[in-house]
Amino acid sequence: MRITKKQFVIFRTECERLHNLFRLSGWGMEVVFEDIGEDAAARCMTDVCQRKLWISLNTKWEQWDQPAPPSDARIRQSARHEMLHALTEPLIQLAQSRFVTKDEVAAACHEVLQRLDPLLPR
Repeated sequence: MRITKKQFVIFRTECERLHNLFRLSGWGMEVVFEDIGEDAAARCMTDVCQRKLWISLNTKWEQWDQPAPPSDARIRQSARHEMLHALTEPLIQLAQSRFVTKDEVAAACHEVLQRLDPLLPR
């Protein structure tokens, strides 16, 4: 089933909202609507060195055989999932590195904590 351009606007708007909420202002972001050719609703690709995010919403969701198009809530949930990947990507990159120092891990963890702290209820 094909995802509509209206649904893409919902997806992009949620990505932009979370980009601001998570204080990822140091990261450039491009949100695109394309056939990603994967068994996925969306995907997040990153370049940690250049601090860039590419978030894609898949134009086709046929792989799930759903009788109706996904709801707006499901589209927003997909955006949230991809933006959480973006939030944790520096930690993922360090975990996949062959050589990483204790200080690098601590700094990456601290960065995520600083982004999440303002979101917690006071």
